[in-house]
Amino acid sequence: MVKKEVPTEFTSSPDPEDSESPVLKQEQEEDQVPGLEETRNPVRPFQVKSEDEEMNEPARREKPFSCDVCGKRFNRKGIFNMHMRVHTGEKPFKRPFSCDVCGKTFKLMENLKKHMVVHTEERPFSCDVCGKTFKLRRNLKSHMAVHAEERPFSCDVCGKNFKLKGILTIHMKVHTEEKPFSCDVCGKTFKLKKNIKPHMKVHTEEKPFSCDVCGKTFKEKGILKIHMKVHTEEKPFSCDVCGKTFKLKKSIKPHMRVHTEEKPFGCDVCGKRFKLKKRIKPHMKVHTEEKHFSCDVHTEGKPFGCDNCQEKDRIFAG
Repeated sequence: MVKKEVPTEFTSSPDPEDSESPVLKQEQEEDQVPGLEETRNPVRPFQVKSEDEEMNEPARREKPFSCDVCGKRFNRKGIFNMHMRVHTGEKPFKRPFSCDVCGKTFKLMENLKKHMVVHTEERPFSCDVCGKTFKLRRNLKSHMAVHAEERPFSCDVCGKNFKLKGILTIHMKVHTEEKPFSCDVCGKTFKLKKNIKPHMKVHTEEKPFSCDVCGKTFKEKGILKIHMKVHTEEKPFSCDVCGKTFKLKKSIKPHMRVHTEEKPFGCDVCGKRFKLKKRIKPHMKVHTEEKHFSCDVHTEGKPFGCDNCQEKDRIFAG
């Protein structure tokens, strides 16, 4: 059996009273040699980093572990290994607690209990500013940014600023042609899922929103809000070319065709072009036998004008 040599620094210290100790005798002899004290390595209880290790220390702080999939970097291999599960779908931890309603699983029972609020009407967290209530505390925390003036999240395409990062993410779909959400009735597609619900009212006769001024009813609250501007004199939107003002912003776009030769709307029968879509419907009467308007004096029911009195552009009430 080979006896393994044990380094001196890990051996127990000799008894100072034992003058026959070979270790003590060696130390006493070395103490008598001039200049040896500076060169001798004393016994250190902790490992001292070498010069090379000191030089490599910043490299370790600079996140040496890089993900080949997304390029994200990490300073610890353990965290890097956990991150890789994002790309593999691996679930490293057991999640023994599952929701009976939606099947979502959780590692802790307390997290499952918090989750169950999602499936109830309970909203225990409320905003002190506007009173809006939320099911989860984290949703309330995110909501509070609405009451701040700061808009730190900016769109790289149009420059529009947002208070919440999630709203910016939703907004970015505006700049794409992707419309992944569709109506089950008519097949119309939408960029945002939330747009389907108000659209579904188009397929019903329900008009739950009514105007307090004229009594007109609407299927959507947003359309009622726009309609209310009809009952005011306010015209905040103006044409940059001629200065004409409008109550609605959407009215500017069709108006701008007055200043151009663009005629995007055409008649399916004769191909005549129009600048405004609303001009097509009265024009279509030219291609029918319909004769709603006529001159009672000179004509026998010819629509839109009298050959004798040359009132070509005038429409007579029959």
